[in-house]
Amino acid sequence: MRFISPHRGYEQALRNPKIQSFTQSGDPIYDGSYLKAEFVGGGVSPWEAEEALKTFSFKGAYEGEDLTERLSWFDTELAQMHYGWTDDERELAEKVLLASESLNQNYMLVESPKVPIPWASYDTTNVKDIVDLMHATGTTPGDALAYERANQKRQAVIDAIESSETKAPKDAPVVVSA
Repeated sequence: MRFISPHRGYEQALRNPKIQSFTQSGDPIYDGSYLKAEFVGGGVSPWEAEEALKTFSFKGAYEGEDLTERLSWFDTELAQMHYGWTDDERELAEKVLLASESLNQNYMLVESPKVPIPWASYDTTNVKDIVDLMHATGTTPGDALAYERANQKRQAVIDAIESSETKAPKDAPVVVSA
């Protein structure tokens, strides 16, 4: 899951550490169970920025300020890879972030825009007809591939669309006769 914050460098505690023992002077020694979401500045996509600008109020902004420079992001799957989190830790992070009172105040969940279906009956069309209808409707192979990869994930359809790109007929030459 991906979250966007209107605050650069925003952090959210996900799991507090537990006291493991104490030093001789009585100071606590914590275990390594502390988890936090550290939002990173930059790298926000245009559609994420658009959603954030619609959702958050940016108090203290000066005239002409590029508010997108204030935005930061946190991605639970990237954090899992970066910090070596287990699936349980990633799921805990997602659960805490979604249940927090800070949701929609200090950060928001952003979901990738859905890839539009190429035509209404696409999902029930067989492989050969998909390629024919793709050319007949003017659907680009890129659009059909994007939808297929995001939704149906049928390798036979992906292969057929990819091979149709290399075999697509070129514009017929114009013949002028006198």
